Amino acid sequence: MPREKEKHHRKLGGGNRGEVTVFAAPMFAGKSSRLIAEAERFRRADIPLFIVKHPLDDRYIGVGQINSHDGRSVTCEAYADPFEAYRRIQEIDPLVVIWDEVQFYTGNQDELLAVVEKLATEGRIIMLAGLELDFRGEVFGPMGKLMARADKVEKLTAVCAVCGSVKANRTQRLVNGQPVSYLNAVILVGAAETYEARCANCHEVPGAPNFDMILESFKRGV
Repeated sequence: MPREKEKHHRKLGGGNRGEVTVFAAPMFAGKSSRLIAEAERFRRADIPLFIVKHPLDDRYIGVGQINSHDGRSVTCEAYADPFEAYRRIQEIDPLVVIWDEVQFYTGNQDELLAVVEKLATEGRIIMLAGLELDFRGEVFGPMGKLMARADKVEKLTAVCAVCGSVKANRTQRLVNGQPVSYLNAVILVGAAETYEARCANCHEVPGAPNFDMILESFKRGV
């Protein structure tokens, strides 16, 4: 290992194991802006860095950038297969890995968790960001497991589009301005034309299971 990179490993890695940080948020809470700021901070320090995201996020100008809603961006690579991303990381050998839109790894959660754990055991710093909850208000893909295993978890909130609360932690999906049914598909890539941030009090999901429905099912032994 080059002397300069070895110095960075000693400084940031804290020994043999690195550190995993998860930024969890609804839409419009600034999670991508936070990742972009972290990328800029490490680059100013000349620390080897790799930035990656899931390719389902093709908004704005495609999959080659992480873009914030306020117009900031940073160049990245995109991989739907976590193991392909890992192979690329091995080629580049960065100290820091920044990974956005991790909620989309719904079909290969175990692979993503294995890759993140492997990166940490290699002494790397991993920062991941994703939507904590889907539009139904349920844990989105691998986010719950990532948060449970992370060394640090930072929850970001937005401003509720209905009541103005600064504690909005839900993402509301809308069609023609109206909340969509619980039966809709979980993944639908969109921005302000499809989604808005809401607090728990204002979040609406028509047809979602509620206390009375679950209790009745329990009584029937279903």
